[in-house]
Amino acid sequence: MDIMNLKKYTKNVWGTTNETKTNHTFPHPGFFKLLPLWVELSLLIVLVITLVLHVLTCSNYTETKDLTISNYQSTTKRILSLEAEDFDEYLNALATFCLQPYYDSTFSRVIDLATPVTSEQLRYIKRQMYYYYYTRSDIGDYEIYLVNHGLVIGKTGNQQHFVDSPGNSKDFSTAIRACQKDARNQYLTTDADGHLCYYHTLVSVSTQEVQAVVRLSLKPKNLKT
Repeated sequence: MDIMNLKKYTKNVWGTTNETKTNHTFPHPGFFKLLPLWVELSLLIVLVITLVLHVLTCSNYTETKDLTISNYQSTTKRILSLEAEDFDEYLNALATFCLQPYYDSTFSRVIDLATPVTSEQLRYIKRQMYYYYYTRSDIGDYEIYLVNHGLVIGKTGNQQHFVDSPGNSKDFSTAIRACQKDARNQYLTTDADGHLCYYHTLVSVSTQEVQAVVRLSLKPKNLKT
């Protein structure tokens, strides 16, 4: 085969190969023109429906997500509000409990005395505190510190009876200062063992001086905060 014929042969081979390759890779531009009109319309409708469904799905998801978040936030606020109201009501109940000695003329007179407390008066106070104590099931320790007498009367730990003992004003000084800063004369803290303690001061109406300090330790199983 001479050179001229070789060039022609090569051209024909490569030309045929390229054409065949081109025909297999890219459809002929007139391919879609060969489709019937109803097929083209069907494809267009399917495309439009798919796009609409996609938009609706995304929109519905966004609305559902926003609504869920909004409902969750609203529910959380209501729960927190109810818990705050319940806890505030609980503190009010503790304050009322601590103020009971002032509703008893004999008890309040002993608190107000500047003279030493007699044994008969002590028995009366212990008896009344015993009655008060068992009106609630959420109290562990129950003590009253009589400022004028430097005396602590109460029941702590596993004690079965109410007892009296000399009190140290330093043990109650922090609680007294904290109660004085509070509008309702109350103070909530924890003791060395991690138990929640509630303090409430009994204040003289005439002099506005602190006459007594009530200390309660609260049982965790009964306290819902």
